[in-house]
Amino acid sequence: MGLYLALVVFWISGAIKADIRQAALYSLVVFMLGLAFGRSLSIIVDGLPNNMLLAYLFLELGFGAVGIALLRR
Repeated sequence: MGLYLALVVFWISGAIKADIRQAALYSLVVFMLGLAFGRSLSIIVDGLPNNMLLAYLFLELGFGAVGIALLRR
C-alpha cells in the first residue's frame, strides 16, 4: 500500500510542479494500464468478476487514456 501512496504523492506533485509533470504522467500511464492489463488477463483466465471490479477496469483504462492524451498535448 505504501507504493500506491507514494505514487499518488508523485502524481499530485507532478500536477503542481511543471518540471516533473512528464515523468509523473508516464508513471501514471504505465501504472494504470498495467493494472488494466492484469485485470483483463484475470477476466480472460477466471471469468467475469463482480461489477465493482469491472468499474475499476474502466477507471484504470480511462485514467491511462487521459494520461496519454495529456502527454500528447
